[in-house]
Formats: sequence, structure tokens, C-alpha cells
Amino acid sequence: MPEAAPPNDSQIEELLYFCNREGKAGFLLPIRTTDWSAAETQAFPDRTSKAMCLVWNMVRELKLKTDDGDFTTVRGHAAFASRFDLEDVAILEGFSVKGQDSVVLRFILSSVPTELQEALSHED
Repeated sequence: MPEAAPPNDSQIEELLYFCNREGKAGFLLPIRTTDWSAAETQAFPDRTSKAMCLVWNMVRELKLKTDDGDFTTVRGHAAFASRFDLEDVAILEGFSVKGQDSVVLRFILSSVPTELQEALSHED
């Protein structure tokens, strides 16, 4: 059975990805580093809970496994450093963030601009 389309009033955002030096995709998460750090210490103010909800929906809907990559930081931004080739990313359709069984936000995957790609691919 196909997944139901998100309601027209749900917001659509881009989740940016880039290609690292090894040819694998890294996804830049729209999460503040302070919220990311708070989650690591298991301190969950409201913003952190929302950020972890986004991560949970990403993991669940993209069916990510431990072998698929690692959550980390890249140039001071929360990121998912995947082991996916760009061809694998093309197959992924994005994901929805749900709240109380309704879609509140939909993410589509988009490549970063060329200028940003250069900076991110040379991350040490």
C-alpha cells in the first residue's frame, strides 16, 4: 500500500547533502549544535526534544541501520555521515516528521550548492 501524501498544509523543507572525499554522502541536519550537545547529555528541553524527533523520523522513515553511517558534526553542524554513494541517495525520497500521527514537516533531499560542496568535501 503506498504511503499517504502529506497534507497540503504541511511544510516542505530541504535536507542538504554533500559528497565527502570518499564519495559518500553527508547530510546536514537542521539542528542547532546546542540541542545536539544537550541530547548527548540527555538533557531534553523542548527544542532538543523536537530535534531528536526529527532524527528519529529520519532514522525510521529512511530505514537507517547502524551500518549506514554515524551521527556527528561537520564544520560545527550536526550531520549524518553516511556510507551511501550518491546513487544510493538518489533512491531515497526524503522523509516526513510526524506529530500525533499527522505529517507536520516533509524533508526532500537536495545537494548543497557547488561552493559549499567544495568546503565540505575538504573537511579534515
